[in-house]
Amino acid sequence: MASTNMASKKTWSDSRKEKTGLIFPIGRFHRLLATGPHQPSFKNRLKIQTNTPIYVAAVIEYLVTEIMELSGNVAQIENRTRIIPFDLLSVLQNDEELKQLFASLLPSLVQELQEEDKKDVAAVVESETLTSHLSEENKTTDVTIKVESLT
Repeated sequence: MASTNMASKKTWSDSRKEKTGLIFPIGRFHRLLATGPHQPSFKNRLKIQTNTPIYVAAVIEYLVTEIMELSGNVAQIENRTRIIPFDLLSVLQNDEELKQLFASLLPSLVQELQEEDKKDVAAVVESETLTSHLSEENKTTDVTIKVESLT
């Protein structure tokens, strides 16, 4: 008798995520829609219909899968196994529908990627100057200093 109750509870308590087959968390979307980023307390919650977070999660999941699929194709064309931020940016710039959707975000994304590239270039230049500086020094004296410091 107890096993039948457990089985009925299991089917009754299936989450909305399991019922819809979505990957994104519907409960988190519901909480964020109800409270919002402007009021994180639970006192001023908005009333949200039960299907609203499901719809929002489905739309965002579709957009993410579309962008990731296209950027994966870009990475594959360039013979890479990883997706880099440049792939995402090129997809957003080249696809007409995504370009229209993310038009307000593209300038800030380009600026951030350029700043990251400058940091990467500075790190590469710094490591190259360090290796060139080490190659100019006598490496045998460095080894003897290390040996003397260990003994």
